[in-house]
Amino acid sequence: MVGRAPDTGGQSPVLGQACSTESREDALAHADGTRRSSGLRAPLLVLEQYRDTNYRDGVINSLYGTDGPCGNGVTYTRINPANVALHVPSMKGYNNCNKAVLTDLAGLRKNIDLPAPTLGLLYNDMTDIVDVSNG
Repeated sequence: MVGRAPDTGGQSPVLGQACSTESREDALAHADGTRRSSGLRAPLLVLEQYRDTNYRDGVINSLYGTDGPCGNGVTYTRINPANVALHVPSMKGYNNCNKAVLTDLAGLRKNIDLPAPTLGLLYNDMTDIVDVSNG
């Protein structure tokens, strides 16, 4: 779970994180409240990253934002840990998050529309950083 990305660049602050073998809701319940203040909104799903192209083989990572849907200056940035970066070939955006800027492991950047059934050469299973926004 992350807050909005700073206006001057950089990554979104991580406000909570958790894993669950039971469900996405269980993981979110464990992550919620870790570093949130009472004035923040309820977390919204903004991005899902999948284990295979065309959204097959399940979600490897879900990103929740606490500053509302994408748009009106709200952008979220996710730095993927290695166990996610090396296994993401497709992704979907939610709550007005329909654009992404991908940064591969070599630092090359690419703009894409969401949903993206494939990330393309150099980015399939090589996406280190994802910036999601409303374009």
